[in-house]
Amino acid sequence: MKIIKLLLVCLLIQGVAFGQTISDAKHAIESEFYFKAKRMLLNMNKTAPSVESNFYLAEVYLTTGNTDSAKYYYKAASEVTDSKNPLIYVSRGKMLLLNNNATEAQAQFESAIKASKGKNAEIIHLIGDAYMVAGNVTEAISYYDQAYSTDPNLVINLLAYGDAYLSQDKPGEAMTKYEQAKAVNPNIAVTFLRIARINSKTGKHDAAIAAYKEAIRLDPNLAIAYKELGEESYLAGYYTDVKKYFDEYVKLNAEDKEARLVPAVTCYQLKDYACAIESATQIIAIDSTNFVAWRILYFSHYELGDSIRKTEPDASAKHFADGYQASQKFWSIGEKKLVTLDYQYSAQLAVEAKDTAKAIFYYTLATGSDSTSTYEIAAEYAKYLYTIKKYAESIVAYNNVIAKYQAGALDYYFLGRAYYQTNDYVNADTIYAQFIALQPNSPDGFLQRAKTKVRLDGIDERGTALPLYLRYIELAEKDIEKNKKNLIDAYLYCFSYYDLMKQAADACTNFNKAKTLDPNNEYVKQFDAQVNCPTGSSD
Repeated sequence: MKIIKLLLVCLLIQGVAFGQTISDAKHAIESEFYFKAKRMLLNMNKTAPSVESNFYLAEVYLTTGNTDSAKYYYKAASEVTDSKNPLIYVSRGKMLLLNNNATEAQAQFESAIKASKGKNAEIIHLIGDAYMVAGNVTEAISYYDQAYSTDPNLVINLLAYGDAYLSQDKPGEAMTKYEQAKAVNPNIAVTFLRIARINSKTGKHDAAIAAYKEAIRLDPNLAIAYKELGEESYLAGYYTDVKKYFDEYVKLNAEDKEARLVPAVTCYQLKDYACAIESATQIIAIDSTNFVAWRILYFSHYELGDSIRKTEPDASAKHFADGYQASQKFWSIGEKKLVTLDYQYSAQLAVEAKDTAKAIFYYTLATGSDSTSTYEIAAEYAKYLYTIKKYAESIVAYNNVIAKYQAGALDYYFLGRAYYQTNDYVNADTIYAQFIALQPNSPDGFLQRAKTKVRLDGIDERGTALPLYLRYIELAEKDIEKNKKNLIDAYLYCFSYYDLMKQAADACTNFNKAKTLDPNNEYVKQFDAQVNCPTGSSD
């Protein structure tokens, strides 16, 4: 029994040791299991740091967007005393490329090839990767060519080759390389991961799903495949499969807090807001201060509420209320990173909650900084101020929008209305003229400018509003039912002006048009008792 126990202990120790090898770390990187690779390499660095452990740790950090940490570990790799290790020179070259020193980087890469006597295809391949990360795809492919000439069966090089072609939007050439990799070894899961991505990119969803499933069959621990299979299932319309694949992805990344967020974030990006709400709620139950989960929760509640606003008003109102509560929880968390949409969604939810003070507070925060302000939120804020009848503030906000961004026609329209509401008819007239220039076929501009001219001039011999009303009538009569009320006002103005000018026929034509649309209109009845227009004058 003691022997058996000892054997079990040895096997367990071997298992742990095996899980800490550079080979396994490289496999994790190739499988895009970066959290696992980083943990393994950091553990190795604690006990036995080497060129390899530092180099591949730098690779992980660079791939996951932490350039400063990548530089640190490339430097550590380059300082190990082992002049015969070509990875030292690759590390130096990659550092130099990251510092935009391509000439000296090239010299280091040449030293790496020399140190490997030009016979190590993997080293040449890694140099290609360095140029790929630096954005020099042409140079990257030239090194992949050299690596291929040295060893045509190096699968990681064939896959990188294909990735480079795919980055150039050449899916045919990329697929050729992936198929070559599959021919060399049909049992490598990440090859099928690449094939799945090609099929996904070209809209072949079922073929992509089949390739993802084959990748998982070959490597049931290939976490990234489950995530992308979930996304692909959604795109293909297999909605009931999405959650189980995301759940498996999270299960495989149980220790990775960022991985837990993937289902919620992905569901939100796919506009499956119910799924995003469910996933975010599950995360919050475990980690109540996860600000990203709270963010996804209130973003999704707003979007779902907005999408069902007309068809399910009660459900919509509940989503807005839940979203507003979630947004307040989000803002109460001390340690968090903010994005522009945090201000916008918070403001929109405050608007729905009729919390005017908070809405203005969030909009003010968003529009007060160049790093958060966008045209969309600035215009939205200006319109909100107009809606709540803060016309003077709305005028300031709209003028800021026009000065800072390429404003749209509606910005001019509502700015004109805001000026009109503050009795500043001169500025209103100027702004409406600009709106008309942008939207010459919209009846609204002519109507509003005509009303402004009436305020400026009244009805007198100048009749400055007349041509504007006539143009409005011409455009509005294309949809009489929609424009009925304003058409009556326009007809009555024209009637009054022509009557003043003693043009009886034109006066009666317009009066009869108004009377036909609404004989019970207060002004129509009032004028009807005073004028004598024969029926049919409007024909």
